[in-house]
Amino acid sequence: MYPECRHIMPNGAKCHSPAMRGMAYCYFHTPGRRSAQGQGRAQKKPLKLPVLDDRTAIQIAVTQVLNAIGSSKISRRSAGQLLYGLQIASEVLRRPGRRPAEEHSRHSSAQSPVP
Repeated sequence: MYPECRHIMPNGAKCHSPAMRGMAYCYFHTPGRRSAQGQGRAQKKPLKLPVLDDRTAIQIAVTQVLNAIGSSKISRRSAGQLLYGLQIASEVLRRPGRRPAEEHSRHSSAQSPVP
């Protein structure tokens, strides 16, 4: 048997790749690997957020925005706008809207007098 990578994915599942010798993580999840890759680049890449279709994706996006703030990749103003948009997306997912047919029938029954 071999030691497995100790990285936990955003959805809570473990990475099942073999860990590198003498380390707790696989090659891809080795701490510092990603920051070392980005040091040689002079251009800033745009922030790519995931599709906001569930709470996990929103949490990942919030983490990306906070990391971008910490590494000075985006301004405070841009970060505020992104976080506000993520807050709205979170609220929309928390309370799914009614179907238009239900909304229409609810309004029409409230306006008509009951015999």
